[in-house]
Amino acid sequence: MKEITAYLHFKGEAREAMTFYKDCLGGELLFITVGETAMAAQMPAEIQGYIMHSVLKKDNLTIYGSDMVRPGGINIGNHMSLFINCSSEEEINSVYTNLVKDGKPGQPLTEAFWGSIYGDLNDKFGINWMFNYDKEEVINNNHK
Repeated sequence: MKEITAYLHFKGEAREAMTFYKDCLGGELLFITVGETAMAAQMPAEIQGYIMHSVLKKDNLTIYGSDMVRPGGINIGNHMSLFINCSSEEEINSVYTNLVKDGKPGQPLTEAFWGSIYGDLNDKFGINWMFNYDKEEVINNNHK
């Protein structure tokens, strides 16, 4: 496994919250809005400015944030997810399969529009997990 990182979910306040964390912790901050993604045309106009994904990075610290939440809004247990960047397709399949036992699958592992395999679930203890395997990184490393 490459890393495990906190992924924070907000009610339209991701930009404000992540900027606050940057001000407090320092580092580099990147935002990607819904309107900047390949999914923009499929999303309602009122959420085009929402943060699809943000990352605050300083040394070994990484915090992800987003305004995107599941239907039903933010509840105790879904305001934060544990985000795992996996090292291989075998690893992402194994970890997802193990953690979904007695839990609730969310997004099954599928090829995402950003070129990775992605999926998420809620484990039997109510913890949200997000999984990513960046196939492009493997392809790029093999062509150096």
